[in-house]
This record gives sequence, structure tokens and C-alpha cells, in this order.
Amino acid sequence: TVTGTVSVTTIQSDFTIAVSGSNSTQTVTAGDSAKYNFTLTPDSGSFPNAVTFSVSGLPSGATATLSPSSIASGSAATTVTLTVQTASASARLEQRSLTGRYAPMALALLLLPLVNTRRMRKQARRWLALLLVLGGASIFVTGCSGEHSVLQQKSYTVTVTSTSGSSQHTTTFTLVVQ
Repeated sequence: TVTGTVSVTTIQSDFTIAVSGSNSTQTVTAGDSAKYNFTLTPDSGSFPNAVTFSVSGLPSGATATLSPSSIASGSAATTVTLTVQTASASARLEQRSLTGRYAPMALALLLLPLVNTRRMRKQARRWLALLLVLGGASIFVTGCSGEHSVLQQKSYTVTVTSTSGSSQHTTTFTLVVQ
């Protein structure tokens, strides 16, 4: 029988994230892309485990690309570039429904047969003319009203989560889309 003391040392690997330069906030026009750089530095000189990333908080229709997409174990400090490609304004405008634009015209066309009745011919013509004028005007008003809300500036907080083994850290960036 052997007796003795065994000592076990556990090395907790951790890392830090630092945003490179002063690009933590960027303003872009819808359809353009924004690039952010950040550096991951392992506390022990190299990463004992691979580092993976996830991105959240993107605007609707936007995509995120990380380069590199992960960091291999054994790697030293690495600079990562996050590219956020925003959706174009025209793509967002195309999503609007056309039914609201043409509803007044469709109603006026449905009332068109009333013009042929002898009894209501005079009144129907007046009402039809009024409906056509109002319907035409509402098409133009409807066509102009939606663009302002789509093209307003909006700010998003984009979060990058980096995970290596049991260590997990986040960094945030601000993306302003005009």
C-alpha cells in the first residue's frame, strides 16, 4: 500500500476582447455594410480550446459575417472582423401591400354599372366622378405616406458572443441604419 498526497492543478483558461480602433459605432445607409474589428487575446498565450462566435441584435434582413468564423485551439491573439450587410431600402419598400393603394379604384369600378340605370344616371355620374377623384387622390397620398417611416434612422445594438471552453464573453457594437 502506497499513501501520499496528489496535487491537481486546474488551469482556468480565459481571454479578453478589445474593440480595435474607434469603430464601435457606425452609421450606414440601408443596403450598405458596416465593418467592426475586435481582438481576442488568451490569458495563457494561446487558446486551449477553439473559439466560436454568435451574433444577435441584427436589423431585419441583415446578415453578419465573421472573419475568421472561428479561432482554432493553440492560436494566439487574433483580430476578428465582423461585417454586417444591411437590407436595402428598396427591398424593404417592396414588402408593402398593394391592396391598400388600389382599393378606392376597385370600389369606383364596382359602382360603374350604376351609371346605366335611368333613374340614377344623373346622381350616379356625380357620385362616380367624386369617387374617381377621391380614389385617385387617395392612391397618391397612400403612395407617399409609407416611405418616411421606412427611411427613418434606427439604431441597433449588435452583440457578438465569443465562447472558448467554459469561458464566454460578449462585446457590443452600435449600428445606425439610415
